Amino acid sequence: MATREGWPKAEWAGLLAPLLTGKPQKAYLDVKGKAASDYVHLKREVRSRYRLIPRDRAEMFHAWKYRDEKSPRGKLFHLIRLVKVWLNTRRSTAEILETLVIDKCLPELPPPMQRVVGQVHPTTVNLLAQTIENDVSTKGQILLGRSEGCYARW
Repeated sequence: MATREGWPKAEWAGLLAPLLTGKPQKAYLDVKGKAASDYVHLKREVRSRYRLIPRDRAEMFHAWKYRDEKSPRGKLFHLIRLVKVWLNTRRSTAEILETLVIDKCLPELPPPMQRVVGQVHPTTVNLLAQTIENDVSTKGQILLGRSEGCYARW
């Protein structure tokens, strides 16, 4: 809509805000400060509320259970749709492999690191690795600072 109407990209969030209702409106109201006027940030927040980020799609795929109330064919087609949405099969094989690696790695991380990585929503292995390295480095700096602080007191 914004592209079709020729709106300046910097104004998209502000122009779309009055049109939002329900969960998207709540997401907009929950976003603070300059982030509320950043369309990309707002879009990510709305998608998160609707469980449309890749991690949420993976959870929906892994939560799928075989249930008797639907036909077998209907159940399998639903599972195929979940896979296609999660892995976005229009992407290259390399990108799909990265999605699988990220999905396998995230639950294996220690819970505090999962929270840090979860805030970034990494879509590539490089971004995942960089986030983990930053977290490890930050914790190392904090520990180093604490030990230096202890020695400084002596």
